[in-house]
Amino acid sequence: MIAPKALEELGRAREGSLSENPFPVLLQALFFAERTATIELKQRQFIKRIALEDGVPVDCESNLLHETPGRFLVEKGKLDEAGYQKALTESVLAGERIEQTLLRLKLVEPFELFKLLQQNLAYKVLDCFCATWSGAHFRVLPEPPEVKQPLRLNLAQLVFTGASTFSPFAEVEEHTRELCGSLALVSEPAHAMGALKLASKDARLMQELKKRPSLEVLIARLQCEPEDLLRKLYALHVLGYIALAAEVKEPDATRQPNPSPPDGEGQGVGAVAPAAPPSLDVEKVRNDVTAAYLSHRAQDALALLDLSETATAAQVRERFLAWSERFAPWRFAAGELAPLQEKARDLFLAGARAYAQLSDPEQRGLVLKRRAAAREASARKRSTDFSIKTDMLDGPRQFEDGMKRLASGDYRAAVDLLEFASACDPRKMEYRVHLAHARFLAEPRANERTALAELDEVLRIDPGCGEALLVSGEIHTATGRFEKADECFRRASKLLPGDRRPVEKMRQVAAELSKAKRA
Repeated sequence: MIAPKALEELGRAREGSLSENPFPVLLQALFFAERTATIELKQRQFIKRIALEDGVPVDCESNLLHETPGRFLVEKGKLDEAGYQKALTESVLAGERIEQTLLRLKLVEPFELFKLLQQNLAYKVLDCFCATWSGAHFRVLPEPPEVKQPLRLNLAQLVFTGASTFSPFAEVEEHTRELCGSLALVSEPAHAMGALKLASKDARLMQELKKRPSLEVLIARLQCEPEDLLRKLYALHVLGYIALAAEVKEPDATRQPNPSPPDGEGQGVGAVAPAAPPSLDVEKVRNDVTAAYLSHRAQDALALLDLSETATAAQVRERFLAWSERFAPWRFAAGELAPLQEKARDLFLAGARAYAQLSDPEQRGLVLKRRAAAREASARKRSTDFSIKTDMLDGPRQFEDGMKRLASGDYRAAVDLLEFASACDPRKMEYRVHLAHARFLAEPRANERTALAELDEVLRIDPGCGEALLVSGEIHTATGRFEKADECFRRASKLLPGDRRPVEKMRQVAAELSKAKRA
């Protein structure tokens, strides 16, 4: 566990470098300080701004085209190119976020869109754990961020995944040096134990840590790779789940632990949540709540309650009562609707604030003035040129161009383009695989070890990446290590069913091995 004093100091920081304060440590410090602010990261031409509410990421903007919601939906196969272009054009003409346009055009169901936007946000933030951003400059902007749709990530899960999977190993080693004695679980960590959704092998690690083992004992008991274990310990250490046993009191055997309530509920263990009434269309309610939640922060009081600017006091009251009944939190206290209770509570409170605004003549006047100013600004901005311009960085286009150069034999140009694509999206394993291949082809002797090391790193992150094995086999073939090449191609054939390339490569290697035996 990082010392609270050190976290407090970093949590008050205004700027610094991720080379001195790694991204997972910075996130934990800002969570510890419960900061509502924006983290601005800059690395070369790349920029990200991560909005925090009470220390938890709720939004992220960047200058990377593939991270925009529309492009993300296309990549995930939830939107075709024609649908994306239509939604993009409509959103520009309407002056609204593309997410609102997607809902208005009914191109994606609200609940599914919310989940995809959360996933997109998680991916954007996970990038910041990678080596690409390890030397980035950061600023913590004190002004409260303007968040149109809070998506609120599970910070503990985010940091555990990012630190244990994507953080550079040099960073991991640097921050686990002090874990040289017996280790123990912290009794009252900053994050609840239930916040982590662990795989079975990680759950076993947590069980072993209850026995206060040393690092050597953990490696022996879990029979795992030391690097893999160190990465997990680094993540747990940053999150404050573990510390040196000497710093943690022995648990009181006589104390009975408090039962943990189920997610999103206040019931004790053993309580059975009543099922939703049979007549209730759960899917419809889920989409209704999610659609309202996605748009409520972008709406003023009149738009939220769906009222005209000339609405009477009686109409305001009637619409508020309907809103409060629709999103009353107690309606979502149990059963299949329980996961919606937090969203319903936020909507209920937003409706109450809107009613208070519209019931006060002065506040209502301000709402009307803002509307009039927005209409004037929109009229000034409107023009006959509806072309959509962007200066965002397009990693996929750079990758496409890099692959064309690779196929044509222009390896050095391919390296430049693929390096840029990989920097844009460092978690895209396909980019890293072909970059390693291009580097080897450009300078085989100088880059052989580097390329193979990069391919091994890809396989550590994604053991199912058959393309990495295929390229590894090609490098081993080019350098005369035919037995290693054969092993790679055989493994690749299992991961790439239906792909003839590994089989053809195995035949070539078999012919080379046969020649070597005859010689």
